Amino acid sequence: MSGSITIKSSDGNRIRIDGLRGDVIYKTGMIIHKGDTIGTVGYDYKNINVPHIAVSFCSNRMDPIDPMTPFGLQTTFIAPREFITPDTLTSSQALEDIQILLDAYKECYPSLGSILTPGQADAFEAGVMAKLQQDISYIDFFYLVRSSTASDYIHDSHLKVLTHLPNAHGQFLVPHLYAGFLNDSLFVTCVTKDLDKYLRKTITSINGIDAKELIKRAKSMQILFDENSCGSRDISGLTAWNYLYGSEVHTLQNQIIVFTDGSEFKDHWIPRNTEERIPVVSNNISYHSNRTKSLQNDYSFERLRNDVVLFSLYTFQLNQTQLEEIADSLQACYSVQNMIIDLRNNPGGDEQVLAELLSYFISKQPVQLDSYQKVNNNGTYHSFKYATNYPEDAVLFPGFETINGRDGYYSKNHWQNRIEPNPTINYAGNLYILTGEETVSAATYFPAFLVRNHRAVTVGRETPTGYHSMTANKFVDIRLPNSGIQVRIPLVKEVFDETVNSRVPEKRGLMPDYEIPLTYEEYYISEEDIILSETLDLISEGKYLGKNPFRSQLSIILSPWVISLVVLAILTGIILSRKIVRKG
Repeated sequence: MSGSITIKSSDGNRIRIDGLRGDVIYKTGMIIHKGDTIGTVGYDYKNINVPHIAVSFCSNRMDPIDPMTPFGLQTTFIAPREFITPDTLTSSQALEDIQILLDAYKECYPSLGSILTPGQADAFEAGVMAKLQQDISYIDFFYLVRSSTASDYIHDSHLKVLTHLPNAHGQFLVPHLYAGFLNDSLFVTCVTKDLDKYLRKTITSINGIDAKELIKRAKSMQILFDENSCGSRDISGLTAWNYLYGSEVHTLQNQIIVFTDGSEFKDHWIPRNTEERIPVVSNNISYHSNRTKSLQNDYSFERLRNDVVLFSLYTFQLNQTQLEEIADSLQACYSVQNMIIDLRNNPGGDEQVLAELLSYFISKQPVQLDSYQKVNNNGTYHSFKYATNYPEDAVLFPGFETINGRDGYYSKNHWQNRIEPNPTINYAGNLYILTGEETVSAATYFPAFLVRNHRAVTVGRETPTGYHSMTANKFVDIRLPNSGIQVRIPLVKEVFDETVNSRVPEKRGLMPDYEIPLTYEEYYISEEDIILSETLDLISEGKYLGKNPFRSQLSIILSPWVISLVVLAILTGIILSRKIVRKG
């Protein structure tokens, strides 16, 4: 047998070696030093009958690197060519690109029907096509593509435009007064120096456009949320001032802002970062301090009080060594009565890591959910002709099968049906889990699973990823041939739980047990971690698990008297049927 190893260097570059033999068992996260023997030459490919290995290199951004360069050898490696972005697309070019994208959504994205009705999809497509009957600038076309991933079409926490919009006009211009909205109120969020008297003033209109219309425009541009989830949309409304202007943000230079008190401000836009803004968004503000920590660390443990430990988990992309370190830290916390798990800035990661961590916090067999995965096709996809990460003839889901009466292809082989309590590592104290507008993917399903099993309470805000399902797991990157714009489309609908009740309403994210609404003060001013402080107060007050919202359903289904009634009904039916047969 032969194995593989991937080595990450100090500069972030990676070397992968396939075809190694050896008796050393490596774990992800282990450190390898110069001079260490990692194995001997084995056989990478069965059709080559002499000992050999395969070597590949990539950068920390996963771009390919010439594999021969580190060895000082001549090479035939050809680096990928940079795509030159066109200034303008002809009508036919734009129509071709958008049709390829819309067809890819229909073919690849398995949750289309749960987000859009056929009528809504047709209306969006017709509106897009109408805008492309003449030549279009690259910027306007970019925003048109982006709109397909926003509120009016397929808004999904895992669907995104990978291409960054180039600055076509040199220095990016910004207003002196930034505006944002919260609870449908449009107001000034931050200003350049010496204009602080305008902070928090409520806005009636900008350039003659009513505040309600501006908010509606901004909401139509919101992205990265599932179905009707609100958490991430609140933060985008407060901070994404450019959404108020759409593509006009690249050309607009002057504006008149009218306030509810009748006063107005005439603004001439200035180059970005040329003047300091108030309030200054910095690490002095707890909201941003937490985000900075999430970029610098994968996890941390901190004893806050004798009865409280804070476990901050910033990713589920962990290696085996890190999991072992977390397990050791958890064992040291067994005597601590309460644990706060902070997932507010966690973008998700590996499902197997998720399952492993869950096993550390459940002591009894969890409720087995009727979870499943769904894809649109278990064969090839025509859209992969335009994929940058899969060959055109790739078959990704050969084991998925049809179900009578249902569209698509399904698999029951899912991690959610295989979680077992860890026999050696198990924290049994109270769990308080912090969630927020950046708690997505696996970071949503970690607390969702524990909530479903009445093992934890959540504090904070609704997650952008849905409670009942998400579309993720595997992704195809579609590159539109004329514009070069790339869109990442998730391929697998993962259904977690089909239960709908007041605790887990339909088409929403994971709702917090104790909601802490977003405020202007939290994002722009407060040096106090408001959500964490509220959680500590809950612990001090002894507020934890209430009535189990799932128990009534389970008990009705599984209670002995119900089972007895079912059995009695069956027996009665058999007896009556026999009497009818005899009479006949």
